[in-house]
Amino acid sequence: MTEDIAITTAAIAEDWRGDYGAAFVAPGSDGAPFRTEAEALAAVYSGMTTGLEFTVNARLGRPLGTFERPRPTRAEARRSGRALRHVLISLQSNAALAAILSAEHPEQAAEIAAAFDRAEEVALRLDDPALESVADPSGRLRVETLQQRVTNARDTARLSIGPTLGIAEGFNALDGD
Repeated sequence: MTEDIAITTAAIAEDWRGDYGAAFVAPGSDGAPFRTEAEALAAVYSGMTTGLEFTVNARLGRPLGTFERPRPTRAEARRSGRALRHVLISLQSNAALAAILSAEHPEQAAEIAAAFDRAEEVALRLDDPALESVADPSGRLRVETLQQRVTNARDTARLSIGPTLGIAEGFNALDGD
């Protein structure tokens, strides 16, 4: 699995350093995946919102399960003790995307950054790398609080960035279609 992850990430990195990355920053050129800068921005925006949605629903939602039936064994990367680390990486990388997308609107950027900071603070206070505490009511409450903070960061970014840039949300891979 590790070898496959390394091969996949190397291929993605190479694409970004090569043709895809060049086409991304120069939309409309021959063979470019995006016709306009707005389409390229929409792709970044969609990546951010989809990443946060995945963190809320899968990275945190799956192990939470229901109150009656928590599912700690469904946490992403639980065996390696990296479930919470993946949540933090998602928050940090999506906060960086949000900062880029909102850079020309400092007031909104500050509000968005504060929402991401609140989520990260909650995540950093959890001492539960595999999210096993969801089976305990008090641990579950802490993970639910984190899920709510990530949801708030996503919603704050979504409500600020999308309308400001004139980007409407479309369908994504998590829509189930």
